[in-house]
Amino acid sequence: MRAVRSRVALAVAAAGCQSLIGIEDSPPLPADSGAGGAAGAGGLGGAAGSDGAAGSDGAAGSDGASDAGCKSARPPTPTAGADPGGAIEFVVAVNEVDTGDRDLADGPSWRKLGYDLDKLCTCEGDTAGSCLAPKKVVCDGVDGRDNALGGFLHQIRTVFQVTKLSSDKLSATFQKGGNTVLMRVRGYNGTPNDASVEVAWLSSDDFNVTNMSPPKWDGSDVWPVLAASLVPLPAADGGVAYDADKPKYVDKAAFVANGQLVANLPEGAFWFTAQVSVDVVAAIFTAKIEKLGSGAWTLKNGLLSGLTKVSSVLGTLPWVNDPFSDKPICTDNVIYSGIKGMICAYPDMSLLGLPSKPCDHLSMGVAVEGVPAKLGPVSVKIKAQSPCTPATDPSSDGC
Repeated sequence: MRAVRSRVALAVAAAGCQSLIGIEDSPPLPADSGAGGAAGAGGLGGAAGSDGAAGSDGAAGSDGASDAGCKSARPPTPTAGADPGGAIEFVVAVNEVDTGDRDLADGPSWRKLGYDLDKLCTCEGDTAGSCLAPKKVVCDGVDGRDNALGGFLHQIRTVFQVTKLSSDKLSATFQKGGNTVLMRVRGYNGTPNDASVEVAWLSSDDFNVTNMSPPKWDGSDVWPVLAASLVPLPAADGGVAYDADKPKYVDKAAFVANGQLVANLPEGAFWFTAQVSVDVVAAIFTAKIEKLGSGAWTLKNGLLSGLTKVSSVLGTLPWVNDPFSDKPICTDNVIYSGIKGMICAYPDMSLLGLPSKPCDHLSMGVAVEGVPAKLGPVSVKIKAQSPCTPATDPSSDGC
């Protein structure tokens, strides 16, 4: 019976996504809405204080300022008078993730992930968002959290039954040794407050590329570093070289406030596999920094919050076979138009942060958990060609 219902949902979605998700014209924005807007490429600044950490159910802290209709979930701010820097360095490998697609007892998990990036409580106190929504106003989650991508991923999982990139399967892949996210903290002083640390966001290749057995997740695992997350350097032979000590995505002005690590990432990439990634801009990463009984340091209750382009989300579809034909989701796939309709209904942010500008990005919030690890050799892997033809590749499509 469940399969029959799934096929009915598929047919309705393919015929017209509007009836499924209630697409409607965006109401006019108030002239004096006072929207703070999404942060620009320099990351988020001036956010009100909060405990910042994700809770046991993935909910981020929300001790920040109040918006018009709700309490605003904002990341922590630096602690005045904190000493800057130290000599502690450690690496954490992610083994569990929640992208917002899970169903919790009190609703989908996306509502409790992310931060209030535009300083508005859309649909709760604020009638419209911080930009001109293309098809409908995307409502915020709890405490004004902006996580449109999480809402979309929950829809695609429940409506289209596409689960290849679900939180559960991604976490299982990480735990078995599939490529994961590596966070490196450097220059930490070991106290609850540090005014200056360095945080690098790296991607790994599959663990078995350089190891004979699966990861133990006990702090001894040595992960190969994916060259795509490193700065290309000129090689002696005229080619390109890579150094794991030269990350592409790094914040050298991160800090620790009341035990919470806070890093701004003007740009980055969240790699689901060695071939599939979602580009992230104007992002902030927070996590509880913790010393284990063994003396090792780790990060708990991590939360990545930021923005991603519509084209970046569309570009992941060729690598996600649909659950009915088991074919890549190219533009000529029967379910493509329905999925595209969903994606194009979710943009809720503009990098310019102005109510008069079109929404051209999706907000996102991803919870991560990890354990201590070590950086290994660099793995240079050429990204595979899309399984779609150039004419049917969604990455060149738009809303």
